[in-house]
Amino acid sequence: MGDVTTQSRNNGFIEEIIKPSRGAFTCMINSEIVAVLAVMRRNVRWGIYYVADDDHLEHSLIHSLKELRRKIFSWQHQWQNVDPVVYLQPFLDVIQSDETSAPITGVALSSIYKILTIDVLDLDIVNVRVAMHMIIDAVTSCRFEVTDPASEEVVLMKILQVLLACMKSGYAE
Repeated sequence: MGDVTTQSRNNGFIEEIIKPSRGAFTCMINSEIVAVLAVMRRNVRWGIYYVADDDHLEHSLIHSLKELRRKIFSWQHQWQNVDPVVYLQPFLDVIQSDETSAPITGVALSSIYKILTIDVLDLDIVNVRVAMHMIIDAVTSCRFEVTDPASEEVVLMKILQVLLACMKSGYAE
């Protein structure tokens, strides 16, 4: 499932560091999109907007997540050439939106955290530093609708997790 990239010595043991394959990364991004959309759809606000003649429009946050889901499967063998901003932006938009509730923001933060911790981003990828800057900017300007104190605390903890993952990443300057 993954590609063995290097070996490292840790406490006298040799361990192989396995990076996920590009197909696995595609599936992981898809599952994160589905998770955010599922939480959003639980809220009446994020349903479909109906207009004249039975046409319907989606909220821009939902539309951008669905559009990303359509695109990612065409990139399967070209992930190193895809600007990470393209697949991070819909999640960052959810994080920065003041229309989303704390649970929705929390799931989007978890998605960003997973992308950071599976080590898919590296210095060889196009615009990785710009993407890191955008993540940090979005997380530090995170806005959400407070529904209850417990949800707010969870979001604050996830913000700290994402910022720590950014600091540990090695490509954040």
